[in-house]
Amino acid sequence: MTTVIQQVAKAMERIAPLSLAEPWDNVGIMLEAVKPRTDRRVVLTIDLTPSVLAEVLSLPLRPSTIVSYHPPIFSALKSLTHATPLQHTLLSLAREGVSVYTPHTALDNAAEGVNWWVAQAFRERGTWEPWARGGGVVRLAVPETIGAVVQRLKLHFSIPAVNVGTLEPHRSISTIALCAGSGGRSLAERGADADCWLTGEMAHHDVLAAVAQGKTVLL
Repeated sequence: MTTVIQQVAKAMERIAPLSLAEPWDNVGIMLEAVKPRTDRRVVLTIDLTPSVLAEVLSLPLRPSTIVSYHPPIFSALKSLTHATPLQHTLLSLAREGVSVYTPHTALDNAAEGVNWWVAQAFRERGTWEPWARGGGVVRLAVPETIGAVVQRLKLHFSIPAVNVGTLEPHRSISTIALCAGSGGRSLAERGADADCWLTGEMAHHDVLAAVAQGKTVLL
């Protein structure tokens, strides 16, 4: 009989094929319970934290599967004990029959995935040109000020502020290279011709280097 985690993996493969994930990433089934629950409820989370574990275990009708955007297992595990919060979480879920699936960069790079969704902040202002992996470029039909670009992002993400790095606060932006998550390397490799880099996070010195090269960096 096909388990719920196997059904989830099959459904997610249609949405975000694992072949789209970055080579360095860890995606797919992270944990497959030996005695899986048969309930078809699925919990969605960005990160599999101890608080998420507590919430799952407190539910009167527990799910059979958790889809965690970020992989709970990324670096190699040399043991499975209750000595760390991560290992305790994984062992507790396995004991309760709850499996875990992660899409991460496969979902970022999907046709209508996270990078595409970020680009929708400018859907009425320009065109979206995705790269095969690691983001893409928005080309604005009419250049906009940094302030206008920031305002669009604040509205799209429903956030109060955007971090800005620039040497020219009054410059106009025509091209925006973007990458969900930590996109410094991808933007440096593929977005050299863009006026602006948009990503979730970058190392401090990478931001300084990009700004020194004339880029506007938005985080």
